[in-house]
Amino acid sequence: MSKPLFSVVIPVYNVEQFIEKCLTTVINQTFKDFEVIIVNDGTKDNSLSICEKFAKEDKRITIISQENKGLAAARNTGAKASKGQYIINIDSDDWVDLNYFETLADIIRNNNEPDLVCLNYHENDDKLIENPGFNNVLLNKIQIEKEIYPYLIRNKRYEYFFPTAWSKAIRRDLFANNTCEKRIQVGEDGAVIDSVVTQCQTIYLSNKTGYHYRVAENSMIQNKKPRNYNDVINTYEHIASRINLDEADFRLQLDRLVAHLTFNCSVTQFYGQKYKEAKKIILENLSTPIIKSAIEHIDAKGFKGRLMRYSLKHRRIYLMKLYSYIM
Repeated sequence: MSKPLFSVVIPVYNVEQFIEKCLTTVINQTFKDFEVIIVNDGTKDNSLSICEKFAKEDKRITIISQENKGLAAARNTGAKASKGQYIINIDSDDWVDLNYFETLADIIRNNNEPDLVCLNYHENDDKLIENPGFNNVLLNKIQIEKEIYPYLIRNKRYEYFFPTAWSKAIRRDLFANNTCEKRIQVGEDGAVIDSVVTQCQTIYLSNKTGYHYRVAENSMIQNKKPRNYNDVINTYEHIASRINLDEADFRLQLDRLVAHLTFNCSVTQFYGQKYKEAKKIILENLSTPIIKSAIEHIDAKGFKGRLMRYSLKHRRIYLMKLYSYIM
């Protein structure tokens, strides 16, 4: 049996209210040459039984169960089990248009099988998110270095390349070799995609769409809790281990990312904690060697960038608390 063009990896964890819509849009694609790998990441609700029902009706679906390890580990498991030429990641609470795979397949076949295909996407049903430079263009290595490298991780204005693992088709070996082993709750997609981009010989940026990212109405309320500084360190270590930091200005870009993540993480320490407790945690983590070095080297433009730089460099914790209220 020949290998499918696409391996569709869908991590599943407590999404019983969404998974049926997700899987229905996947199995009814106009393009048929794909396999589906559902990774049950220790789900505790009815999600698994819903997935099993779909698997009984469609032989293209394989279910792999594991204890809860997080999104990154679930994607790793799916990538290792995949057989397709390309991996398509779909989050289990999202959905896709019925011609989504066909759109990706046409681009791949008409453009000499690029290493990475990136599309625009929708938030929920209607809001179109258009990424700068996604103008139906095929970039070679020289063009990638010229057009994407200057803002791959973070430029001076803290702009960055579209970082999500979804709304893309990625050569299986590239994705499998760059998955993040350590658990990262915020920023894991970007850490993986950044290293993938530096290893691509060709990238196609399309203004077409087909992926629908679900934005939950209560997501902002649910996320009002302190973030873990381990995310910052794990992101740094993953990128530093896979990207040549002496190429382009990646070392400075990575410092900007570390500072950005540190500031965002520091701001969240005031959620549900008293000021003195939050201040103590923040100051302890600002002294971590990786974070301290990044803060010493960063530059910044724009209001938030300057506020971030000043607050971190001069340990102005009260400004971070003020910004937490603004957020």
